[in-house]
Amino acid sequence: MATSTDELYHYNKDSETLEFCQDLDKSDALARFRSEFAIPKRKDVSNNKDVQNGDDPCIYMCGNSLGLMPLRSRDLVMQEFEVWGEKGVEAHWDHKYNRPWASVDETVKDMMANIVGAKPIEVTTMNTLTGNIHSLLAAFYQPTAEKNKIIIEKKAFPSDHYAVESQIKLHGYDPKSSLITIAPREGEDTLHTEDILAAIEKHGSSTAVIMLSGVQYYTGQWFEMEKITAFGHEQGCIVGWDLAHAAGNVPVQLHDWNVDFACWCSYKYLNSSPGGIAGLFVHEKYAHDTSRPRLQGWWGNEKESRFEMKEGKPDFLIYIGFRAIKVAYIICHRSEFVPTPGASGYQLSNPSVLATTCLLGSLQVFTEAGFSALREKSIRLTGYLEYLAEQVLAPHAANYKIITPKSPLERGCQLSFTFEHGKMMDVFNGLQANGLICDERKPTCIRLAPTPLYNSFTDVYHAVHTLKNVMDAVYGQQ
Repeated sequence: MATSTDELYHYNKDSETLEFCQDLDKSDALARFRSEFAIPKRKDVSNNKDVQNGDDPCIYMCGNSLGLMPLRSRDLVMQEFEVWGEKGVEAHWDHKYNRPWASVDETVKDMMANIVGAKPIEVTTMNTLTGNIHSLLAAFYQPTAEKNKIIIEKKAFPSDHYAVESQIKLHGYDPKSSLITIAPREGEDTLHTEDILAAIEKHGSSTAVIMLSGVQYYTGQWFEMEKITAFGHEQGCIVGWDLAHAAGNVPVQLHDWNVDFACWCSYKYLNSSPGGIAGLFVHEKYAHDTSRPRLQGWWGNEKESRFEMKEGKPDFLIYIGFRAIKVAYIICHRSEFVPTPGASGYQLSNPSVLATTCLLGSLQVFTEAGFSALREKSIRLTGYLEYLAEQVLAPHAANYKIITPKSPLERGCQLSFTFEHGKMMDVFNGLQANGLICDERKPTCIRLAPTPLYNSFTDVYHAVHTLKNVMDAVYGQQ
């Protein structure tokens, strides 16, 4: 396969016109899905009250932070309000739209499994991302004096650092010695697979868990998950992945790649609503493993007896005796936890019906579009963004850098632009003033993410030309 999008699609001078983009959009089989989403108006998101064409849709390239609202999610949630009003608690079992609340997580299981290349038994929706990281590490990080290290990226998302450090401390170890971080080479922005493997080989004998990001949030780099997972297993390590920026963005095959565990949020590329319910994967090989310790909650208990509040087996029997005469006894009962096989056995509380229903609406759109078609469009959108930026921003070549890998095999639909310290926020504010919504990571990075479900090639054209105009204003015309 070609190592750059330009090699795949052979862009040239004729590709740099608005007419070219409009023709691409007319022939785009996925273009119809744009109307499935609520796209904010320029005047509602701009920090400039006098923004031109304020009633037009903004250029929204922030799906890597928060996906746009699927219109059908709003409709589905309104149905839940209707059912709640009509049925109350009875809607847990009697639901006019055939989505009983007692099994609401089942409505998204198969579609979610398809998104991450898993079997339905291997996935569930629960909690939020960091909560799921803790739940998974509680089960899979079982340190010993010989193997107590966790390997992560040095620039992993802060929450990953916090969770991993706290788990190490909870087990009585010191992150200074038990936390291994992998950094890019000096002067570089992304990691080499060979360096990741070298770190694993160096520390493998003393490492319990390797937990990396599928797609690195800052640079947009997509790691070689299959190769890294296999090598980690060869070193005797458990291998898990944080897919916050990978789920719904790049094609992953968690089951086939023999990943031990994974988790992800769903409010970015999966468009599930702000703070939406998260996902969790546990490989099928652990489906019936009840020996591994885990955090337990009633929603993880076997479904057949989940709602039976009966007493379980006697936990202990205390006799108080004197001169061989029994004078008293106390029987303490417990409800025995019998986990549901697979990932669902890791659930804690009942999932939010409204949050799960928001996710349902988005996954329906994903299913109709087909992930392979979305991935192909994603490669083209991001590649065209890169090509056009190189051409249009050529006068400002010294003022910015794209730090995301050039190869489509090493990235999703995000490009990270860096600017000199002290100028980035000027550029960012200028973009927002002109109705281009993206996000910034201080001190130097702006991330643009053209997502294939609702972004168009015309969006990309306008984004690049907006960036050129803003850079002209910030740096002066070059």
